[in-house]
Amino acid sequence: MKITRRQLQNLLKETAVGMTETAALERLIKSGSPEHIAQAYQLAETLGINFEQIVTNMVKAANILETREVDNIIYQIDDILFTAQKVGLGMMGIDVDSMQETGVVHEDVMADIDMELAYSIKTHAYNAIERSIIQLIVAIAKK
Repeated sequence: MKITRRQLQNLLKETAVGMTETAALERLIKSGSPEHIAQAYQLAETLGINFEQIVTNMVKAANILETREVDNIIYQIDDILFTAQKVGLGMMGIDVDSMQETGVVHEDVMADIDMELAYSIKTHAYNAIERSIIQLIVAIAKK
């Protein structure tokens, strides 16, 4: 969908009154309308603005992943990984629980290892989720 110069001017008048170009684009994107998202993409392209960067900044600024629902899902993933870790160690003949009980592996050491695993997964999961949201918005814009 190409946008004409007249449509561009009208769009700017409608959305950018008293706003920066970026704020006008963000407003179009936040409307949630596929047509407005496509218009924002065309407008950004016409103005030489990196549309994907605007979407990326919006997603990061919104902290959309900092919710209780997302945290609960990440905790469930952590539990799955801790179980997989124990299964993997068990396949190597290592029983961490008995080693902790006998003092071979201190509880604090295991807690540190688990914390590192959980943090690593959370970071990677957040990055992957943010990236997928950005990709979806860009795909809608380019329809």
